[in-house]
Amino acid sequence: MVVAVAAHQLHNPLAALGALVHVLKEPPPGLTDEGRAELVGRIAERTARLQSLVRKLLTAARIDGAWQQGVPEAVAVLGFLLERIAESAARGRDLRLAVPAHLVARVDRVGFAEIFTNYLENALAYGREPVEITARATGGRIELSVVDHGPGVPESFVPHLFERYRRDPATAAATEGTGLGLWIARSLARANGGDAWYEPGRPSGAVFCVSLPQEPPSTRA
Repeated sequence: MVVAVAAHQLHNPLAALGALVHVLKEPPPGLTDEGRAELVGRIAERTARLQSLVRKLLTAARIDGAWQQGVPEAVAVLGFLLERIAESAARGRDLRLAVPAHLVARVDRVGFAEIFTNYLENALAYGREPVEITARATGGRIELSVVDHGPGVPESFVPHLFERYRRDPATAAATEGTGLGLWIARSLARANGGDAWYEPGRPSGAVFCVSLPQEPPSTRA
């Protein structure tokens, strides 16, 4: 199933990327520097989307194959999130962090990165900016939320949000996606002893949450 989804999802983006590269390789008469810069920007955007798609497909395959997650370790949440944002396509977007500097989770670093990246990509693709990222300690756990100001998720689709390959029919035709990101986020959260869920925004928008174990203060350096 993963192979079939991969073939379907990769075909159109690769074709579009190839077409853009061809235009740069054999530019039409009169292509200006501004036009060339726009093409380069579109190629970079397409490449980032393909990288995200391949990452999700590989992670799904690893989960299916009983992939052994990394060893949980102490992760300073604020610094970790800032690093992930700097490495992502979200640079330059309107992101607002409210994360106390003292929060430390005990989690597999690779799994945590995948959870957060999927939530952030989801908010930027389907919601509206600003995207708010908050975290707090509660009951021995770190609870992280990614909030957007878009239309939110139709109530009828909420029970299916974290199902594999499921996409909201209201947005599926207009946006690219695999239906894997949220399923991956919940799978990895639970593998790390936590959970992932959705809450409707107030008065609108979407709130995607994940709860992960907190590093006990007595074990911190």
